[in-house]
Order: sequence, then structure tokens, then C-alpha cells
Amino acid sequence: MRQLAGRARRHVDERRSRYDVDPAQRRDLTERFLAAAAEGDLAGLMDLLAPDVRLVGDSGGKTQAPLRILESADNVGRFLVAVGGKSVPDMSFRFLELNGGPAVLVLSGGTPDSVFQVDVFAGRISSVYVLRNPDKLRSLASA
Repeated sequence: MRQLAGRARRHVDERRSRYDVDPAQRRDLTERFLAAAAEGDLAGLMDLLAPDVRLVGDSGGKTQAPLRILESADNVGRFLVAVGGKSVPDMSFRFLELNGGPAVLVLSGGTPDSVFQVDVFAGRISSVYVLRNPDKLRSLASA
């Protein structure tokens, strides 16, 4: 409980706006992030990720996703390169608007497989959200 309170205090003290970047720049960073992750380009990812980036996964316990929050550019970058190298059958991508910002919907054979969304701060990716919960993805099938 103390750790949660400490994190909340740090977040408030930083007074960081969640969306400090214009939508076009955020989309550009999202597209470059997707390309670097899909190509397994660790150096390219490291250029995009903030040093203190965090990756949060949501699988609902029904598929594979990180069980814990990954922290640091090195850990997040290496994870993305590892999963980016895995083959998804008949993979395609679709950009969509989700929670007020651009997101990438990854489809496998036309069925939603995962969603990646990033938060940007000071021109770098500060957070990566990976949604793989099939119950939540079902609503995006027609998006």
C-alpha cells in the first residue's frame, strides 16, 4: 500500500500532462514504434522509448501477456523485440482511435489479437499498453 501511495505522490509531483503532444506527432511515434517492434529493431525502439518507460499488459489471464509491469527502456525494448519476432498467422494492422489517442489493432486472420497504445511525453514514449484480453478485444472486431 505504501508503494502505491508513493507512486501516486510522485506522479502528482511530476505534474506531467498525460497528453502533451499533438495527435499527428503521437500517431507518427506510434507508427515508428510499430515498425521498430515488428522489425525487431532494438536500437530503433531505444530511440523512441523514454528511459523510464513502462509497459502494462492486460490478458485477463486468458492469453499471454506480461504478468507484471515492465519498467525501463532496456526491459521494455527487449520484450518488444522478443514478441515482435513471433509469427502471428495472417497478421495485419489497423489504426484506430482508442481512449483519446491512436492505437494499433493487430489482427490474426481478421480476428483481433492485440492492441498496442502508447503515451508520449517530451517527444518519447513514456508508457506502452498491450491489450490481449479476448473479452475486451471482442468489442474491437468491427472497429
